Amino acid sequence: MQTATRLPRRILIKLLLIAAFAVLCFSVTGIRAEAQSCGIERWDVKTLTDSLMPKINFHDTIRSSVRKQTQLQAIKPSRHNRRMNRVEMKFYRVKAWLIGMVLEKDRDYHLVLKDLTTDSTMVIEIPDPDCAEVAATPWAAQYREARNWISDHIRKPTTKYKELPAPVQVVVHGVGFYDRLHGQHGMAWNGRELHPVMSIGSP
Repeated sequence: MQTATRLPRRILIKLLLIAAFAVLCFSVTGIRAEAQSCGIERWDVKTLTDSLMPKINFHDTIRSSVRKQTQLQAIKPSRHNRRMNRVEMKFYRVKAWLIGMVLEKDRDYHLVLKDLTTDSTMVIEIPDPDCAEVAATPWAAQYREARNWISDHIRKPTTKYKELPAPVQVVVHGVGFYDRLHGQHGMAWNGRELHPVMSIGSP
């Protein structure tokens, strides 16, 4: 009959400390992995969690177009994660052709719009409502509804950019935003986007 061997107290304490350290390392790694799976650069502005968000007048919707957005002055985005005065505090309605999409590394739906009458294109983006920092905002349900519309009426974007077989006319509501240029598909020459998109649907 086997009998249990009692470990010396100092060895037991040492093993418990090692186990606790391993759990802590695993937890931190998990937190970092989750943080990296969503956005970093100007993320507060992109998800409407920045301190200047209350200055956006969502009740004053400006009717615009892709062409008009691409005619705006090119402005270099702030390096300090701040919403730029006036140019990023307006709420727009844009009717355009949806021509392509991709799922970004930060889990945003990156959608490319084409103007109804010209060849101008621009990017619009819908954040992932399942990202922890996005889920905590009052906008999460709107982001989910917008993404569900894309999935239900077109298809879910993949991690590889794909153009649609045929353009789909959409009406989009979103906040004006300037992104830095780094080779994005369909990006406007001036870096202008609607980010985040609050709703998208058929005209």
